[in-house]
Amino acid sequence: AAPKLAPVFGDHMVLEHGRPIPVWGRAEPGEAIRVTLGSAAASTTADASGRWRVDLEAQKPGGPLTLTVAGAGTVRCRDVLIGEVWIASGQSNMAFSLSGASTAAEDIARAGDDQLRLFTVPKATSLQRRERFAAEWQASTPETAREFSAVAWYFGRERRRKFDIPVGLIHTSWPGSAAEEWTDARSLASDPNLVPIQERWNAVAPQTYGLEEKPLDFELAFDDFELTGKQPKPLPQRWHYSWESAPETTFDLGRDVRLAGRLRAADSSQLAV
Repeated sequence: AAPKLAPVFGDHMVLEHGRPIPVWGRAEPGEAIRVTLGSAAASTTADASGRWRVDLEAQKPGGPLTLTVAGAGTVRCRDVLIGEVWIASGQSNMAFSLSGASTAAEDIARAGDDQLRLFTVPKATSLQRRERFAAEWQASTPETAREFSAVAWYFGRERRRKFDIPVGLIHTSWPGSAAEEWTDARSLASDPNLVPIQERWNAVAPQTYGLEEKPLDFELAFDDFELTGKQPKPLPQRWHYSWESAPETTFDLGRDVRLAGRLRAADSSQLAV
């Protein structure tokens, strides 16, 4: 079988210019691996666990090139550009899509740029380090940019205008998430300042672990509640809420009442039951 690349590598990707380029993946233990990108080449052997990595020599901005990984089989990543690569991560502010921007109509219509490439890491929870996920690089178009992070896309557009080299944006954000939820257990345990976080997690009820592996959909129903403020107004019926989609959630509250907005974790203090 052909070697496997880490999922962030693929057709249409952007690799960082001006510094050695790491390429890594999996293969059969002891399998000889050769990686080429343009005129750059490097070889290695997969270790006892099947992991391998090479570092290709630094490249100047440009492309397109083809990344080839050869072992027992061959895998190729085509239309590879060399330029800047940026990770855009955070909570709801980073997840906020371009379609919600005040100038969305104009900017989405002009979003076509083959030198601006987009990659969105899918949301998933796991108690173990995950090496595989399904995602792909895409050139910026009105269709691909529409639901991409607005903050990231505007940043990438400005970098393109200022430096005129390819830009790759890796969007990985999750509304309402805490920093420790992005950190593996080994890293938490290795820092004395973070050990209490790990200890709290170890002390939770066993069923919590199951929810981390497979989140449970839920619905909250109230007989009556109101939003406190200058003009409180009773809002009967039901309130449907999905934490994962909270930044884009629309609340339907009865036949004649419709509340649309974005709920942050801090907003819970504004709800009176």
